[in-house]
Order: sequence, then structure tokens, then C-alpha cells
Amino acid sequence: MGEGIVTRKEMAKPVDWFEQIAKVEEEDRNLELYSIDTGELKVSFKTDKDLNVKAEVSRKATMSTVKAGPGCGCGNCERVEYNVTDLGYEYVPETQDFVDIESGDTRTFDDVMDTAVEKYLSRDKKASVRKKADYEGWSNYETWALALWVDNDQGLHEMVIEEGVRLLGTEAGEDDIKYKLGAWLKDQVGEMNPLSGEASMFSDLLSGAISEIDFREAAEHFITTAKENAAYDEAKQQKEQPAEEGE
Repeated sequence: MGEGIVTRKEMAKPVDWFEQIAKVEEEDRNLELYSIDTGELKVSFKTDKDLNVKAEVSRKATMSTVKAGPGCGCGNCERVEYNVTDLGYEYVPETQDFVDIESGDTRTFDDVMDTAVEKYLSRDKKASVRKKADYEGWSNYETWALALWVDNDQGLHEMVIEEGVRLLGTEAGEDDIKYKLGAWLKDQVGEMNPLSGEASMFSDLLSGAISEIDFREAAEHFITTAKENAAYDEAKQQKEQPAEEGE
């Protein structure tokens, strides 16, 4: 299991499904299967008696999240629910695992949590066509600025493309490569943040701007560039050569 999108501070173990599901059917109420509290975010998986599983993501209000969103109505938190089927998974109660509808692979609560959190954090990033035009096709200013700076900094650009070429040389699928490069790029930006660890108005403002970056979108851009790199062509030829010799 990967590092995931959020840092876990506290993790609850799954409930005993077979002991609790009877109560759901008897009392006609929802059952919390699993919950994870990360400090800022809480993710809860709940099911009804018809085995419809939902992932509920909530965030406590802080100085950096003062805007009120869909929630319980108290004005102090944001809360959004996602049906796990809409996230691309089916729940298997006997094993308390999930099945990826598209690939058929088995996933854990943590994997589905990452998908729900990613969707939750990106829900405000659905830019209009007009907004995309404002930033030369990028979804927002922050993502455009990141790509612009990386493309114009030779050392930084070479470092990103080198990582892209390395990932392209693995057995991972292209979607997985984009995800991994996006996560790697996010880590690099975090490490380079000159205000990291500080507590000030400016560090909050910078952290807020960084949180708006669509790292997957940026990764797609750099993967395209990596494919045009001579090192990628050489690695691809070396990878295909054994197969040709075997023929």
C-alpha cells in the first residue's frame, strides 16, 4: 500500500462485519465500517441495510478553511458523501475489501479513502472553459505557474523529466505513472517550500496556493515531454531489444 494522499494520525480498525450487520438490518440505521482521523480531515465509511457503502469526508474549519461548504449546517465544518460505486469501487463484505470496477483489482479502505479525499480536495477545481483559456489551457493559475517555472528552470526541468523517464521505464501503466509523478512532484514542491514549518500569515497563504495545484495535470504535461526525451527513446529500445532477440 502506498503512502496515500493524507498523513494518518489515527486509524480505526474495521468493525466486525458479521456481528454488526444484523444490527443494521434490525434497527434500520447506517453502520460505520471504518474511520480515519487525520487531524484536519476525517473519512468514514458507512453502509445501510442494502449494503450501499458511502465514504463521508469532513474537514474542520481552520484559519485556512474558513469558507463553509456542504456539511451538517453548523458552519464549522465541510462534509461531502460519495457512493463508493461512483468512486469506481464495489465493496466485498466478506473480506472487507473493495474491488476496482475497471481493473478488477482488490483495494483496501485506505485506497478508497485516497480516492475520496482526492475527489474532495479537487471538487472546487472544476474550471470553466473560459477560466482554462485564461491560463493557456491549464485548470488554474497555480498549476500554470508551477509548469511555467519548471519549464523555464533548466535544473528543475531536467530533474522532473529524469524522474518521468525513470517511471516510464518501469512496468507501471500510464495512469499509475502520472499518479506517481504527480505525488513525487508534490513532495518536491513541499521540500522546496521556503516557508515550510513556519507559522505565519504568509506561510498559510503559500500553503493555500500550493494546495490548489493539480499535480496530476502537471504530471501529464511532463510525461509528454519525457516521452520526447532521447533518454526515454534509448530506454525504450533497450526494453524492447530482448523481446526482438527472442523472436
